[in-house]
This record gives sequence, C-alpha cells and structure tokens, in this order.
Amino acid sequence: MADKSAETSSKRGTIEKPVQERLGRELRVAYGTIEAKPAFLGDPALPPQFDEPVRRLHRAQKAHATGVAAVERALSGLGSDADEPPAPPRHEKR
Repeated sequence: MADKSAETSSKRGTIEKPVQERLGRELRVAYGTIEAKPAFLGDPALPPQFDEPVRRLHRAQKAHATGVAAVERALSGLGSDADEPPAPPRHEKR
C-alpha cells in the first residue's frame, strides 16, 4: 500500500510531507533564513547596526530638501516684480 502512495505522489509531482519538512529544515540551516521580524508592515527589517546610518541619511536628505526649497523661494523673488508674491516651494521626492 505504501508503494501506491509513493506512486501517486510521484505522478502528481509532489513530495511526501516528512521529506518536505526535512528538506525545509536543511534549507533553512544552509541559507540562514531566520531573520528579525519587521517592526511594521513594509519594514525591511534591517539589522540594528544600520539603524544609526539610516537615521543620518534620512536627516541629511531632509536637510537637503529644506535647503533646496529655501533657495528656490529666495531665487523666485529675484526676477519678479515686487508686487507679486514669491512662488510656493516645490517639493520633490527622491
């Protein structure tokens, strides 16, 4: 009877459950797929050593965007008449 189930599973192209579990364990060990759980949906779950560099990068990007907006506001008033208000700042995402 065991032969019949083996034949059926090979005809369908599936692997028996105990074999699947063993292969899964071996693959997880080989690839080290045990990862940290993300803090929220969409979080890439970066290792903790990247937290500070990522924070610094975000701060630098925000400072850059703020500086660009300030320069755009300052320059937009140079070529226009004094009666016209300066154009609103453009916010570009990078």
